[in-house]
Amino acid sequence: MSFRASIKKVHLWLGLSSGLVVFILGVTGALFVFHQEITQWPRYDLRHADVVKSRTLPLSQLHDRLAQVMGVKRLRYGITSFRDPARNWQAVTFRRGEDNWTYFGSIKDYRTGYINPYTGRVAGIVNEEQDFFQIVKGIHWSLLLAEPIGQPIVACSALIFSVMLLSGLILWWPRRWNRSGRQGRFRTNCKAPWKRLNIDLHRVLGFYALVVLLVIGFTGLYWYFPFVQKTFYFLGTGDFTLPESAPSRVANASPASQTDGETPLAKAYAIAWSRFPEADAITFTLPGADGKTIEAQVQPAEGRYDQPSVLLFDSQSGRLVKQRLYSEMNAGEKLLAMNYDLHVGSIGGLCTKLLVFVAGLIAAGLPVTGFLYWYPTWKHKRRSRQQRKSAIAEGPAGY
Repeated sequence: MSFRASIKKVHLWLGLSSGLVVFILGVTGALFVFHQEITQWPRYDLRHADVVKSRTLPLSQLHDRLAQVMGVKRLRYGITSFRDPARNWQAVTFRRGEDNWTYFGSIKDYRTGYINPYTGRVAGIVNEEQDFFQIVKGIHWSLLLAEPIGQPIVACSALIFSVMLLSGLILWWPRRWNRSGRQGRFRTNCKAPWKRLNIDLHRVLGFYALVVLLVIGFTGLYWYFPFVQKTFYFLGTGDFTLPESAPSRVANASPASQTDGETPLAKAYAIAWSRFPEADAITFTLPGADGKTIEAQVQPAEGRYDQPSVLLFDSQSGRLVKQRLYSEMNAGEKLLAMNYDLHVGSIGGLCTKLLVFVAGLIAAGLPVTGFLYWYPTWKHKRRSRQQRKSAIAEGPAGY
């Protein structure tokens, strides 16, 4: 068997073993690309304040009010404030359920609450577990199975798909770079018979989407395979040792009174926004019973997570005690930070989102066109083998 024939066999069996999962990942990935833009429409009234004043209520008061309505003692993941004065502030609650084999069974509480920062009125609470795009994300993340079950399947299928892209490039490469060799490699003939059109689509679309699909596949492996994280860091620094992802919150005494406008939390809020006046949002996490510091996570742009900064404030004085700024990160840390935005296409705005959206649809189509190319041939060979066996069993004519 020649090298090219061996690669074709490997490409075939890898495709048959992972095709269904790759199809699902491609469709759900394409759907999820524009989830933020689409979700804004039905949640417009929740996201935007009906009353806008010059000053907001104290952050601690808004925190306690929203926590009370959401039925929790403390907003574990903080409360998010926005630069846009017309935006309601929001907070997320999330608790895992008991061990279960499904996505829904593994979530006990997943909600987002919206509160008017000027009046303290809670605009509404959304059950994210039933949200369409969260379900799409659950399918993409673990096939709606519990993470220990579904994630290995997804990760292995994504790894196989990445290998298939490289083997597909080998099969795509013409034996000779003449006119006939290039035929069907760079463009399709829409007037050709459907079998020819099908294989041309498989080759041509796969070639043009190759680079984008490799980036999507490699960044998708980031959350399951540690070697991908180390590779990102190595590309930026030449070192495989991963850094500390964020500064550890320092143990502290319980926070000061939350009735005075100059509480430590109010000071932390003022300092954070004065240092990042152009940020889209800053999420503040209050100390819990452990008395740790106040944490502020800065999001520079809406829908972007590739330039994070973290500030820690003393819970008694409001003094900045520790920070990790994006501007101070090395190249490896910046590559790690941009992984999510590379994966969903938000790294370059609308243009890269459209690229990832189209690439996701192509990824979903490659297993389909590949199967349609292989199945008729396999069926024909199988029928021929059966006919030969029947002819041998019947013996020569006349006996």
